Amino acid sequence: MNFSAAIRFFDPYFRKPWQVTTFAGVLILLLCLQAQFKPLGDFGNYWYGSKFLTQGTFDLSIYDPFTFNARIEGAGEKQVFLNYTPIPPATALIYTPFVIFEPALAKLIWNLSTSALFLWSLFRLFRFYRISFRWVLLAVLVFFFPIKSNIDQGQTYLLLFFLLAEGWMAYEREQYWKAIFFWMPGIVLKIFPAFVLIYILLRRDFKTAAWLVASVLAFCGLTMLFIAPEIWKYYLTEVLMRIGDGAINDPYAHSYQSLQVLLKNIFIPDDLLNSDAPFDSSSAYLVIYAFMRGMVVFLLITHLINQHTHLDKLVITVLAALLLTGYGSTYSLIFLMVIFPAIISRGAFTRWNVMQLVLVVFACSIPVHLLTTAPLLWAFPRLYALLFLFFVLTLHTNRIFPRPAWIMGLFVIVITFFTSLHVVKSQPGKWVSNAQPLLNGAMDVSPDLKLGTVMLHTQARDVKGETIQTYYTSMLSTDTLPIHFTRHEIRVNGRVFSFPKEQIAGAYAGYEKDELTIYYLSDWMRGPGFYALRVVRMPARGRGK
Repeated sequence: MNFSAAIRFFDPYFRKPWQVTTFAGVLILLLCLQAQFKPLGDFGNYWYGSKFLTQGTFDLSIYDPFTFNARIEGAGEKQVFLNYTPIPPATALIYTPFVIFEPALAKLIWNLSTSALFLWSLFRLFRFYRISFRWVLLAVLVFFFPIKSNIDQGQTYLLLFFLLAEGWMAYEREQYWKAIFFWMPGIVLKIFPAFVLIYILLRRDFKTAAWLVASVLAFCGLTMLFIAPEIWKYYLTEVLMRIGDGAINDPYAHSYQSLQVLLKNIFIPDDLLNSDAPFDSSSAYLVIYAFMRGMVVFLLITHLINQHTHLDKLVITVLAALLLTGYGSTYSLIFLMVIFPAIISRGAFTRWNVMQLVLVVFACSIPVHLLTTAPLLWAFPRLYALLFLFFVLTLHTNRIFPRPAWIMGLFVIVITFFTSLHVVKSQPGKWVSNAQPLLNGAMDVSPDLKLGTVMLHTQARDVKGETIQTYYTSMLSTDTLPIHFTRHEIRVNGRVFSFPKEQIAGAYAGYEKDELTIYYLSDWMRGPGFYALRVVRMPARGRGK
């Protein structure tokens, strides 16, 4: 039995392309309408970022979650928690046309327009590979939850799929400038679509790769006419590096379904976010994580060098990108839709093809939000499905492992090892675990740390965006010491403390039980701007002198 025979099941119901288009269109229209009854979601990040840009107030405070939410609350949006941190500054320019509408209406217009582009490119992609239009219907049903997640959040991934697919078809027709035209804005919107560079480079098309990189840099350079260079500097040197390390807001959140998050949950305990870790071994995390990343890259390059169709190579590149990122999501699974034409174009209903389809259906259908309280090893089924799918596609079809694959795999292992060494190094401070509101759902803490008569206090916001007062019980006396701090350094009592992998907000120093004690707000391992209280205690040498 082949795929052509299987799809004939739909013949009595969908004989014409317009029937499939109507069904899929109505389904997505209903999703867009029901999303209007839900919170603003991630779309609020884009809309308010662009709004502040048009008002001339797009500054570094955009990347401080507490200040960003305070400004949004001041604009009249209540009970919402937003986070602009992972978004490139240039994105604010792209969403600017939508700020002429109110946020809810802008989200509806955005969802309708990006959904239409998504469906249009999906039909074109299937027609490009001469696959029956009826498979579009099945693809939409299989990817129902990723599509719904995109629409509920007002995310960009339906637009990114359109840009990826159109660029891919242009590239296959050797229309390289047209491909660059589509791929460039996708990389500017989100860093993730840059995985196409891997594919282009391994096809030895260095000219197209160079022009694509140059066009992205040129566009980002032009944005400096509207966006201050220091914002770009902060994003590239602070935010982007931290995102690459998996620090978004909660680096232990099961919803990310990534290899990095799983290994952190197993091997890296944290008083605030992961107190029940089964092991405390940063070295084990480092070695296993580096090895697994190297293995993925090794098999990816092996597959790209060996003889496979271009579409099969694209599928493996997408899968590898999903596995290498530390920040997975349901809506990013929309990229996996390219696996449908890849499998169906092979024709036969073999056990390997069916297994791949089953794994894709399983990965797209898992209600990850219901697994937050599941036992640790049971809480990452999507990750296991994607890993299994990747290994099935690579190990089953490759028998020759070329030297470049070994070299690049080893290179990635070494790079991952050294860039993650800071996880092994002990930090000078410890979390203050008696800051109870932080353990009770506070998502975001104000960088303003204040000293009361018997305690330190600040403000925080919970996941609903509501402000709560956060108190840190402390015996800190009023006998405080002069202290000077910058973003990565604290100076007190002749001592210097450096914090290259975290940002410092507020800090106080004093004496507790004959110990020099420093309290400071830090976003260590929590994502840029997501502060919690840490403390350093040491012998009080020279007190009273």
